[in-house]
Amino acid sequence: DAVTTEAIRHIQGVAHKQGIHTAIFAGDGPGGREMAEMGFDMVTCGADVMWLGAKSKEELSVLRGE
Repeated sequence: DAVTTEAIRHIQGVAHKQGIHTAIFAGDGPGGREMAEMGFDMVTCGADVMWLGAKSKEELSVLRGE
């Protein structure tokens, strides 16, 4: 939501003004891109558990012929 995004933007800006590197977790590629464009120094995109679950569902669908 807009309030959360603005808070993240504010914290990132204040940290950079103080010379502090910033990092953030993003749940997916588009969110990660948005955080990178905000100026974060490091963005972690997705989580191995999320990707493992999604890929497992995909492979099971193939196995079941769906």
